[in-house]
Amino acid sequence: MGKAFPMDQKLMIVTKLVGVETGLVKGAIRTVKMDDPLSDTLAALSEDVAALIKKDAASLLPEGPAPEDGVSRILKALSDRKRPTVAVIIPEHHVERPSRDRSWTRRRNGDQEDAPGVQVHGGGYRPK
Repeated sequence: MGKAFPMDQKLMIVTKLVGVETGLVKGAIRTVKMDDPLSDTLAALSEDVAALIKKDAASLLPEGPAPEDGVSRILKALSDRKRPTVAVIIPEHHVERPSRDRSWTRRRNGDQEDAPGVQVHGGGYRPK
């Protein structure tokens, strides 16, 4: 989260990291010349954010036990055994919602009554 705004002949960029569970905020400010390339500025800003995360991320989290590393636990349990093969199959499903436009519903059902602003052509419609 952040904001960029001009001040004098420079662009001020304020970056904030917010701990969602704690509400704590850590921030950084970067000042660049207005005529500096934006791509270079964004690259430098991303490095600032990465450094801020490495330095202060733990302080933004609530106190309590560290989250368990589930992947290393699974790898340790599998050790040298053959890895399982997994397939995820999700069938395609189309959802049709009722139309709130009654004139469209009538035309779709074969009633060729013309709604205001619409011309019916061979079962389809085209805006006037």
